[in-house]
Amino acid sequence: MLDTRDDFVFDVLNHLDVRVNRDYLLKTLSSQLEYGQYLPNRLIEIEVPKNSYSVRPGSTVTVPDLVVLFAIVQVLAPHLDAKLLPCVYSYRLNPKRGVKDEPLFVADKAKPEQKSEPPVEADDEFPSSWFPLWKSFHKDSVATAKTASFCAVTDITAYFENIQLDRLRDRLRSLLSPEHHELVDILFSIIKSWNLKLDDHFAGNRGLPQGNDVSSFLSNIHPSTVDEVLFQMVHGNEAAYLRYVDDIKLYTDDKELACSALVETAREMRRIGLNLQSAKTKPIPAAEVFNAEGERWLEMLADESKDRKEHAIEWLATRHGKKTVPEE
Repeated sequence: MLDTRDDFVFDVLNHLDVRVNRDYLLKTLSSQLEYGQYLPNRLIEIEVPKNSYSVRPGSTVTVPDLVVLFAIVQVLAPHLDAKLLPCVYSYRLNPKRGVKDEPLFVADKAKPEQKSEPPVEADDEFPSSWFPLWKSFHKDSVATAKTASFCAVTDITAYFENIQLDRLRDRLRSLLSPEHHELVDILFSIIKSWNLKLDDHFAGNRGLPQGNDVSSFLSNIHPSTVDEVLFQMVHGNEAAYLRYVDDIKLYTDDKELACSALVETAREMRRIGLNLQSAKTKPIPAAEVFNAEGERWLEMLADESKDRKEHAIEWLATRHGKKTVPEE
């Protein structure tokens, strides 16, 4: 139900039909899965504006299908997370998940072991709130940029749409023991059923539906072979590699290493069926990765003080000529 909060298509009844019939729904799904009779519902597809001139495909998964997806991922995630390198910030497991009342995933990766840490709210159960994790990634990226001369930057062409499902399935199977392979196959049979289109022979084997957190988790696993290649390149060098899903950054004082890293990234991406945007793939001065003025405003807006709204109004006035904000 938490996953539905940011659906592209809003349910005005707040999924009341599912809430009222929860027990019946769970028993029905369990029986259908046990006897091989489960069939997923159709996706609700919508074109989401990307900028003034283009859109990206978004989709909404029905709650019964989300129940099945989350059930599968709850089983697989602990084994998959253990194979991810520490340089990956997105969708990490809570290290205290075996303790009573602790969630599977934790929102803040930066300080998971502190005893004084406040208890994780229920809203932070899998999948974790993305923003605190991204904030840790961003904070470490900014700090690293101040100590390096160059940053290897790149961008993946239409990432979610171009993920080849057979390759992702095979990657998951290679990371998991044989006892979990049947669950992986069920998971991908569901995803492939959503992608089948008569006018596109390859559609059934390409693309994760965007708009749900299970897809985001799977997309986080997909470039794990890229992690291994780049982490090995920076190991033993004065360099650092960080990734948040498809946001890849490699910092170094060695421009030749930065160039080599981009070549290896492109090669490994092609091997798993993805392509980089050549115009956005290059080594740049690390000082140019982040805008200093923008970072200053982000810090002000993140301030928990009572002046945060005033900071936001000032920001709008400075950047867009706005002197007021909508009424709360």
